Amino acid sequence: MGKLYWRALTRDVPFAEFDTNPLSQAAASDLSKFSDFRGPKVNGNVTTGTLFREKIPGDLVGPFISQFLWKDIPFGATTIVQRYRTTVVWVLV
Repeated sequence: MGKLYWRALTRDVPFAEFDTNPLSQAAASDLSKFSDFRGPKVNGNVTTGTLFREKIPGDLVGPFISQFLWKDIPFGATTIVQRYRTTVVWVLV
């Protein structure tokens, strides 16, 4: 229940700001104090990087994304597919 409460409070925090936002930091700190919190932790603590993620393989890999960017969108008689082709950027060091 506490996790859902914090998720509601932080719903307007951009995922890119989870590390620096005081509200998401407070959520991670508070959830770390729960004796039976079953989400992923780092060194026994919930962090802004593990906040609202699940304990399933690969869930901590990559950015946290909105479901609105992941699921296809029904739009009238068609569906907008949320898969985009991009280019590979090579960086020479």
